[in-house]
Amino acid sequence: MFSLAIEPKNRGDETKISGALHKLAEEDPTFKVSHDPQTHELVVSGIGDLHLRIMLEKMKNRFSLDVLTRQPKIPLRETIQAKAEGHYRHKKQSGGAGQFGEVFLRVEPLERGQGFEFVNDIFGGTIPRSTCPALRRACAMCWRPASSPATRCRMSA
Repeated sequence: MFSLAIEPKNRGDETKISGALHKLAEEDPTFKVSHDPQTHELVVSGIGDLHLRIMLEKMKNRFSLDVLTRQPKIPLRETIQAKAEGHYRHKKQSGGAGQFGEVFLRVEPLERGQGFEFVNDIFGGTIPRSTCPALRRACAMCWRPASSPATRCRMSA
């Protein structure tokens, strides 16, 4: 299959383009239309370059829609290669009770095919267990940036 990312030349045609593409896909079973959620692109796929050019020409003639085409983006994923440790101490003493917190964080790679894993290494009972879900969410949020999601990681705090 050959794929192209498309976008309308005119901003006003964004609503008309999906209907036109679905009508063309109904007529030709080898013509596929999909939306890539990671790259946020509208991708059309066909048997070859000539097939896609013919389908886009049909869309231009029948629906009066001009589109810009380019190669689809490849969704990248990142991972770490070695173990790493970090330490952060937060102290804020500006009158009153103040704030204090200390975090020891360890990050290590996992085997291929595994996702994100969080290990709760809190000991001693000085930190309430109710903070563990918030700590897990914070680690997961830092580990999955919007630009390129990361995979295969274990975080221990």
